Amino acid sequence: MSGKPPTIGVLFSSAADRRLLREFLQEEGYFVFSPEIEKNVVADLAGVDLIIVENKVAQRFRNELINLKNRIGAAFSFLPVLVAQPFHEPAGPWLTAGFDDVIPLPVVKPLLSVRVKTWLRIREETAGRFRALVEESAIGFYRTTPDGRVLYANPALVRLLGFSSFAELAQHNLEDLAQRAGYPRARFKELLEKEGRVQGFESMWIRRDGHRFWTRENARVVRDEFGRILYYEGTVEDVTERVEAQQAYFTVVENSLQGIAVLQDGRVVFGNPALEQLCGRSLAELMAMTPEEVLAMVHPEDRPWVAENMRRRLQGEPVPPVSEFRFIHKDGSTRWVRALAKKIEFSGRPAILVSYVDITQERRLAERLNAVGELGRKLVLSRSLGEVAQAVVEGACALVGFTDVSLYLVDERRGELMLLAHSLGEPHGPRCLPLDAEQGVVVRAARTGKVQNIPDVSQEPAYIRAYPQNRSEIAIPLKVGEKVIGVLNVESEHPAAFGLEEERVLTTLADVAAVALENARLFGELEELRHFHEGIVQTLAEGVVLVDPEGRIAFANPAAASLVGCKVSEVLGKPWREFVAPPFWNFVEE
Repeated sequence: MSGKPPTIGVLFSSAADRRLLREFLQEEGYFVFSPEIEKNVVADLAGVDLIIVENKVAQRFRNELINLKNRIGAAFSFLPVLVAQPFHEPAGPWLTAGFDDVIPLPVVKPLLSVRVKTWLRIREETAGRFRALVEESAIGFYRTTPDGRVLYANPALVRLLGFSSFAELAQHNLEDLAQRAGYPRARFKELLEKEGRVQGFESMWIRRDGHRFWTRENARVVRDEFGRILYYEGTVEDVTERVEAQQAYFTVVENSLQGIAVLQDGRVVFGNPALEQLCGRSLAELMAMTPEEVLAMVHPEDRPWVAENMRRRLQGEPVPPVSEFRFIHKDGSTRWVRALAKKIEFSGRPAILVSYVDITQERRLAERLNAVGELGRKLVLSRSLGEVAQAVVEGACALVGFTDVSLYLVDERRGELMLLAHSLGEPHGPRCLPLDAEQGVVVRAARTGKVQNIPDVSQEPAYIRAYPQNRSEIAIPLKVGEKVIGVLNVESEHPAAFGLEEERVLTTLADVAAVALENARLFGELEELRHFHEGIVQTLAEGVVLVDPEGRIAFANPAAASLVGCKVSEVLGKPWREFVAPPFWNFVEE
């Protein structure tokens, strides 16, 4: 050791024991302070480097000795306290109480010498390292009095508060700084003095230049042996970046259109407002639900596989991240959701993070479009324009739930729109509308080839009022390529009744209807042509016969039937060989 020898404090009740220990330690080169045991004897040991105390004395002055150790530690130093007791007594209670070592009695001098040297070296190394750690730390350390005086601040805290030195900072009172920053110092002091320590206290602080920033603070109360507060001691960390990131995150989460939930142990432990709206339940209601009640919100047909997916996901088994299922809203209605789920750690334990999107309208639209497709497949078989038109009108009523639906067909020869079918029977308005007329939303749709969606017919000059109760109208052109062949028209008693979904369904239906109507028109033309040709064949003097692939007569004109002495009805469906002599079969076949 170099410099001044360490001072050892000796607290023994026996004067003879104090003398023997003092003589031995002095021989080892130490200063020794061995006072008589009096009421305030511990207070006199504040300047020693190590204490050896008899167990009986330690028991008597336990609190005072521990408080002395704490005060020395608060000064960035370390005071080892060694308890001497009979060798057969357990050492655990003393070590648990906060003392550093136990020396067996009677004292073995070589052992005592090693123990003292070891603890003095630990003291020297610990004190130096601790002070260096505090001074060089990037986290702020401080000591302040309850009235706001700054007793100590490390360089990191001085910089954090925007001062050039500790001396400059010490001229300011924290009570004043807290008032300027809106810092809840009164609440902080209340918690600190009530609990003895505060952990993770986040609040707004203010720098010298007026800039505000977020901090995370850990602090404790340091008291004297009489319980009086000496000062507050704590650490301060700038968490502005994290807090602002959290605020941004929660702003996104709180305002998200997707319902977001964290499920843990089958319960809802977190949710956002969109989740409340989606379920029709408040977050408090959701968080109060049992796991069975949470699962019961899932539709009974989907419940088993949804529960199994949750179990497998928590077990770490591969599960598709996206799923679609039905759940029961609080009002009893069934909703479809698309869920994106992922296993996470929440509050240190496994959980499932889920985002939900209400796809009820999307599903309904898909079902409606599928129904349109199915209707289209049926319309392909229709051969009559009137039959197709009536089926389209009835399909529109069923698909979108409106009762006033009509279908018009363009008559190019006459330059008119002709009503072909109407869901309400005989219309109150005109059946035919000139294509060059100024009146009629359907006329404009036919003329422009564009959808006419009128949310308020009272504001539409071209509207022709047939039914007084109607408030909105949509007219969709039926097009084959770029050619408009007709118009599908729907009216509603409600204003702005035709949203994007209704418009898409009706537009798809109009496309299907246009194809079906065009097919029916072409079929009609073919039928007329067939009848015309058949009329010519029927009057021919020559016999005409058509045979199907099986060799049966599919058609025969009167001239052919008379050649074999039969009526037309008598030869249809019979093998042609019955009417041709066998020698001529090969000739006929060739």
